[in-house]
Amino acid sequence: MKHLLNTILRTLKCCSNFRYIDTQWGQLDAQPPAVAFPCCLVDIESVEYEQLAHLGQTATCTISFTIGTSTLDNCPHEIFDLIEHLHCIIQGLSDKSFQPLQRTSLSHNPTSKDIDTYTITYTTAYTVTPIKKAEN
Repeated sequence: MKHLLNTILRTLKCCSNFRYIDTQWGQLDAQPPAVAFPCCLVDIESVEYEQLAHLGQTATCTISFTIGTSTLDNCPHEIFDLIEHLHCIIQGLSDKSFQPLQRTSLSHNPTSKDIDTYTITYTTAYTVTPIKKAEN
């Protein structure tokens, strides 16, 4: 899971359209918000596990991307360009350890009259292999 999150953040930081990219920890709830706009906040929302043979598991992971803009200093439709830009970068992102990310939903989440946010969710899957226990 750590590798997945680091790969996503590293990939996003190559994108110059966001002034602030980080994991989600409540930055938009702070007064004033602890971000520079436009921002992209990443969160691993949930992971569901399915058992495989030999104690391995398949993990299906839901990742959310919250895009925020300030309505005070941006074109009101700029957020839609940012959503499309994010999708071009994230859709299909994969490596040898996780399957391609696939977009599953989009929702509007206005936090205040000065901040506009949309949350886009993607899913991926990966295999978790059991850790061998040390023998005494």
